Order: sequence, then structure tokens, then C-alpha cells
Amino acid sequence: MITLLPHNPAWKAAFDLEKKQLLQLDIKNIIQIEHIGSTAIPGICAKPVIDILIGVKCLREFTSEDIQKMESLGYRYNQVFETVFPHRRYFQKDNEHGERTHQIHLVNYPSSWFAKHLLFRDYLRLYPNIANEYEALKLNLSKIHDNTIDYANAKNEFCQLIEKKSFLHFGVNKPFIETSRLIAFIPQVACHEDYAIMLSNPEFIQCYGVSYNEEQALNRLESDMTHYNQYGFAPWMWYDKETHNYVGRGGLKTFIFDGKEEVELTYQITQSYWGKGLAFEMGQASLEYAEEHLNLASTICFTAYNNYPSLRVMEKLGFKFEFDFEHAGISHKFHRKPTIKKQKRS
Repeated sequence: MITLLPHNPAWKAAFDLEKKQLLQLDIKNIIQIEHIGSTAIPGICAKPVIDILIGVKCLREFTSEDIQKMESLGYRYNQVFETVFPHRRYFQKDNEHGERTHQIHLVNYPSSWFAKHLLFRDYLRLYPNIANEYEALKLNLSKIHDNTIDYANAKNEFCQLIEKKSFLHFGVNKPFIETSRLIAFIPQVACHEDYAIMLSNPEFIQCYGVSYNEEQALNRLESDMTHYNQYGFAPWMWYDKETHNYVGRGGLKTFIFDGKEEVELTYQITQSYWGKGLAFEMGQASLEYAEEHLNLASTICFTAYNNYPSLRVMEKLGFKFEFDFEHAGISHKFHRKPTIKKQKRS
């Protein structure tokens, strides 16, 4: 049975108290703690469970000692969902009657998972009329479905619509990176249509030597999202700062070469923005992010042997040619740029 209760202002107070107690655990890895889910949206009914989203600097460094600290507040670490969500740690807390009162979703920050849930919450907070539509749907579905999985799945279509609207609402979705002409966002399924259109452009296909259908484009996008959830970085989705038109995909991603994990700078520009120097602008911002936030010895970049515009961008960014190699059946030029450590001011 799905139990929905009218909105209770005490839910916010319950979150605030829990956040204070979590911060007192002194877990060094924690960056941000947020209240998510329906109890975080004013005015709508919800299951009386406080959903808490915790972002950590590095999930791999969240230790068994940290888990024990969480358990000291009455939480149970539940690993059962990690086959489906391998880059999330899930905790539950019950009251003395065995009723669920809190649940924690602990993920990398930044990550696609973290960003998606904040966008959904913030969009419904901004538009109470749409939040009311969501409430009406929840109430109807709670009468139809007896278990939480079927209930959650039945909400998917509505939730995906809100996820798309919130991603493309650049008042809600704040840029992760800004340059003089571009704004970049953490990848979400919501930008699939823009990405697929770029990949299916005949001139783009001719330039890059490969074509993708809509399903393949979605798979690539979801791969970027999974990468962000695992590593805390991935190629961003870039838009024109002035017009908000889609510009392309670019950023940082791991690449296994000769058994060694490297970090690759990658960029693809939609055909209508070619020849404007935006690949360089995108690449420069990505490298600056890497220098500031990632402890890399170097960054690699490669492109097809005959992609002369891309080769010029790589050279302008400071990459040096190392060797030729075969990739996806095409001869490529492999370049590398050592990371120049910025000296700290005394």
C-alpha cells in the first residue's frame, strides 16, 4: 500500500536536524547535503520519508569507517541496489515502530545523478501549478498500485518530462562552466534530442567519419552520464550563451590506451557553429577545469589523420604530437599535453 500524507512543514525541520547531525559526524569527503523528493516540495503530498542527497568528493574514498559513522545515527547501509546503481550508496533509517523515516542517497559531487535530482526539485518549487499536477498524478497512482516499484515506474513519463523542462530552463539549470560565448551543463537524458541531431548531420558524419542513429546517440549520452557518476567528470553539453542554441559536446573522459587509463579531451561541434573558434574555447575551459580540479599528470587528445580543423585546435591548445594509431578502423593522430602545475602564491 502506498501511503501519501498532506504536506507537513515539519519535514523541512526534520531534514535540517538530520543534516546538522550528519555534518557533526565529520566525514571529510562530504561536499553538499540536500533535501530532495516530494517532502522537499512545498504544498504537495508525499510518502512521509525524508529523502537526503549527499554529494561526496570521491565515492571511492568513502570508507567502511564512514559507513560506521552513518550507522551511529541509526542508518542501515543497503547494498542491494548497487547492481542497478553502482555509483550510489544507499542508507535507510526507521523509527521505533519499524516505519521508514529517512533515506540517504550518497553519490559523487558533481555527478549527473546529483544534478538531475536537484533540477527536478527546483523546477517544481518554482512552478507550484506543475507541482500540483504531480501531486494529482501521485494520488491517482497510489490508488492503483500496491508496491513502490510499480508506483515509481508509473510516474516515469511525467518525471522525464519535468527532467527535460528543468534541464532546458536556464534559470533553474545553472551553468557548470561559463566562457565568453558558451555555457556548459552536466549531461542529462534531457539533451538527447539536441545531441542526436548533431550526430546525424551529414556534414558532421563526413567530418568525423562515423554516424549514429538515435538509439546509439542515447547510448553515448548515457555512457557520459555513467562516467560522470563514476568519476565526477565527463564531457559537458555546451550551449550558446546568448541564444541558448545547442553547440556541442566537449570535455574530459577516461580512455584506456595500451592498458593504461588516460584522461582524454574530446569535443564535437554542431555543424552550424563550425569556423567560429568555439572548439578552442570549449577545449581551453575544459583544460582549465582539469588543472584546477583534477590531479592529472597530462591530458591526451586524438583525432582522425585528415581532420585538419581539429588538429589545428589541438596544436593551438598546446598538445604535442606523439604517434599515429588505429582507432575504430581509422588512422588517428595521438597528442599529449602535460599539466603545468600553477605555483601557489606565498
